[in-house]
Amino acid sequence: MTTPPETLINNLSSFASSFYESNEEFYLQNVNEGYKKFYLNKKAYNEAQKIQREKIKRERNKMKKIIKNYRESICRMRRRRDSLKERIEILERENKLLRENSNEKEDKISLVKIENENNDLGVVKNNRKFKAVFHR
Repeated sequence: MTTPPETLINNLSSFASSFYESNEEFYLQNVNEGYKKFYLNKKAYNEAQKIQREKIKRERNKMKKIIKNYRESICRMRRRRDSLKERIEILERENKLLRENSNEKEDKISLVKIENENNDLGVVKNNRKFKAVFHR
């Protein structure tokens, strides 16, 4: 005994409609909860994305600041190096002029290690262990 498909479909649809009507509140509640969960998950996801973007932005700004400070320090070091080179050149020129003007022998400077604080070379100041001695 096979039942025709139309009756099966009718029976199934009537069963589904009666089941849905009896459990309508349950379905609506589940649908509403599903939407709420989806909305809350989406809201939490968006909030997490926002926090992540802010964190990345802060890290990027930190790195920019570090790079900027590094570049500035390199520029300062280059300027200082250049000014020191200029000063050395000026001093070398002055030294050369002085040597040309004076017929004396060049002064030699040597560092002498100081053994004790009250020796014949003088008193050590600021815990210096060496003293410059000029020889002619």
